[in-house]
Amino acid sequence: MPVAFVSYRAVAERYPSFSEDALWKLSELLEDLNRYPLQAQALTDLVTRFPQTKYEAAWKLGEVREKRLKNKAGAIEAYAKVPAGSSKYRDAQKKVQELAR
Repeated sequence: MPVAFVSYRAVAERYPSFSEDALWKLSELLEDLNRYPLQAQALTDLVTRFPQTKYEAAWKLGEVREKRLKNKAGAIEAYAKVPAGSSKYRDAQKKVQELAR
């Protein structure tokens, strides 16, 4: 594991109210390492703690669950959480409808 992983994880755990950027960076690092279950957990934490995050975390979580983890129900749940103000909102709504079939 890279040293950055430990740093981002420590920030996310010790300073929950300031962990938005750390969780996003952690998810990107885990994606690079092909650690998709851990990436999904980091993104889930990000979406839960920061529902109005500046990142496309709900969309990314939907993609990870759909394409990497093959978790259709989880992907629907994540895509449904994409905020209406997001540039991915329409795509997320289409994904919810497609996957619900």
